Amino acid sequence: MATPVVTWYSHASASDSSGTLITTLNFATVDAGSWSSAKCIHAHLSASSTTTVSSVRFFLYDQTSKLTSQNITLKDGAKAWSFVGTHQAALSSKNFGLCSADYGSPMPYFPNTSVGGGFTLPTVTTPGNTHYVWMGAKPNVSASSGAYTSWGFQLAYDY
Repeated sequence: MATPVVTWYSHASASDSSGTLITTLNFATVDAGSWSSAKCIHAHLSASSTTTVSSVRFFLYDQTSKLTSQNITLKDGAKAWSFVGTHQAALSSKNFGLCSADYGSPMPYFPNTSVGGGFTLPTVTTPGNTHYVWMGAKPNVSASSGAYTSWGFQLAYDY
């Protein structure tokens, strides 16, 4: 089987079916203690020959971010951040907008197996797309002001 190549796309609305090719995702400005707007992405999987990609999971991989030159732990401690998300096969206007604690499910940090270790997504045959994933972030109410970088989500799979 050929090794899959993953390409990410972001969607601004339910009518944005083709999406925009991305290499980073920006949650924009989010006030400490408040939820961000939902961001929608999907992964396109391709390969040099038809390949079945199974055991697909999407999860928050990094637990540490950079704030200027300082390492910030997003998961643990007195300033933990919250992430929520949901996924489905089709774009849906109901999933766009401001997130809340009741929006979808908590996004698990790797390797948190107590919450399943990530969203389990259906098998994909290349070339093909994963489910659409919507996610939101809530910085801790005591989070310092600034740009938090160098953290990310990951797609895991077998082929």
